[in-house]
Amino acid sequence: MARALGIGAVLLSAMSMALCGVGGSASAAEPSDMDTVAVEDDSTVRDARGAFIHLTANVLDLLDTRTRLDMLDYYDLADTVRKVPNALDGLSWILPPANDSYIKAQLTPVSALTIKRLDHKRGHVFAVAYTISGNGTAADSELSFWDENLKRIPAARMIKLANVENFINLPRRDKSVREDIMDVIPYPMVEYTFSPDNDTLTARLTVADYIGIENFQRISPYLHKSLKYTWNGHKYILHRK
Repeated sequence: MARALGIGAVLLSAMSMALCGVGGSASAAEPSDMDTVAVEDDSTVRDARGAFIHLTANVLDLLDTRTRLDMLDYYDLADTVRKVPNALDGLSWILPPANDSYIKAQLTPVSALTIKRLDHKRGHVFAVAYTISGNGTAADSELSFWDENLKRIPAARMIKLANVENFINLPRRDKSVREDIMDVIPYPMVEYTFSPDNDTLTARLTVADYIGIENFQRISPYLHKSLKYTWNGHKYILHRK
């Protein structure tokens, strides 16, 4: 889980995590985990770009509104990725592609935030993935969900997170192998990735970097490489394999 970070850039990672309030395994963040502030004047946000500009959460404290606007302007105008200074005295930038329904920002060398706009019967929902990774560390994501006023939606209403059992590719009768896998992966780390082209969400178990090569080689034949979720207009549904 995220506590297992073995990142070489210790100071930068520690400062980033202090700002972001992240300290657990792949999770669906609840209101107590991030600050929540609605858009000014109770206006609504229509696209991922607007959500990136106005979203107020600990994970974006290192970028003020002016900086976020600059990042978008540079992305639109420049032929190459343009990096801008952030509050950690580092650099942040927008990663291609970026459009009305999808935007991804590299916040620090070890952290990134992705916003995905989803159609909902009541308008739009913005799904946000904050991911810590880099320098040989297993990627670990935190998910949160927001309405058009950027008010927090309980994550449990939007998704049931993948657990180790979901990744195991074995008949139920193979109890001993299943138990061995569960023993090797006591704290699952999962990276969640939105597709920029559609509403698919991919979950990937990222344990190879902390359980050891020998253990991973032993259990990898019995694990799905990834899991797929689809958005049904109300919530994410896990595809059963």
